[in-house]
Amino acid sequence: MDLKSYCLDCGGMKIKYSFLHQETPSFFKEYLTLSDGAADMEIRITPTYMQENRWLVDEREQCLPFIEFQCLMLATGNALLKYQRALFHGVAILWREKAWILTAPSGTGKTTQLRHWLRLIRKDMQVINGDKPLLECREDGSVWVHSSPW
Repeated sequence: MDLKSYCLDCGGMKIKYSFLHQETPSFFKEYLTLSDGAADMEIRITPTYMQENRWLVDEREQCLPFIEFQCLMLATGNALLKYQRALFHGVAILWREKAWILTAPSGTGKTTQLRHWLRLIRKDMQVINGDKPLLECREDGSVWVHSSPW
């Protein structure tokens, strides 16, 4: 089956994806646009890559489109490293004109902390990303924080 190609703007990089499963684009929601052909990089994964990396997904969520979505996270994260960008596990917010990242192992309460912060200072903060923000290390030494679909 020939599926359409899509593009994702991820931290200033235009990434082209061709999906194995028709339902996978739904996991990207507002992040995808139909591809016009021009992109900084293209990422494709194979069924073998998905099989080798299905450990990324809890056994209760083992549907193929979701496994593909998670495998694309891994492949995208690896590909972005050479462009001084990294997917990072944490909650990222914008508060007082600065990005803040709360990071800790899974299950320790990052999302709970985010909910408390939203309740206390909602008007002064904006959520950048709730799980896997993209960090961009710029030549001037600054680090920019971007949202990602993950």
